[in-house]
Amino acid sequence: MKKKKLIIFTFLLIFIVLLVRYGFLIVLWLTTPGDGEMTLNEKVLFEKIKKDTQAKDVWREPKYNMTHPKDTTTYTVVVNGIPGHADTISLKDKAQSIRSEINKLNLQPNFYRYHVLYKSTDGKEYHFKFLR
Repeated sequence: MKKKKLIIFTFLLIFIVLLVRYGFLIVLWLTTPGDGEMTLNEKVLFEKIKKDTQAKDVWREPKYNMTHPKDTTTYTVVVNGIPGHADTISLKDKAQSIRSEINKLNLQPNFYRYHVLYKSTDGKEYHFKFLR
């Protein structure tokens, strides 16, 4: 009987230690909003942007709740790591073409604005805003 209580107590203690140590992962998994996967068309578009602008990274914001955004919001494309000698006029032309490609993605109507943000390697940022 004493041995059985010791085994139960040991398993309970191990469970509590594991719960305290890794409980945040469970909470993170339960509270992370879904629907953050990029569509195939977005992936193709972002690879094309990355190739055309010689950027290091391209991503979009918001990262989650793409199919059912709660409010009217902005769809932002961030192009990070473009060469520092970028020409503003050519970037604006590229941003306009990105905007027309975003229109083809059939996003939710709540995305009423598009922003294209270029971040260059020398620290400059170029921000272009468009209405849908």
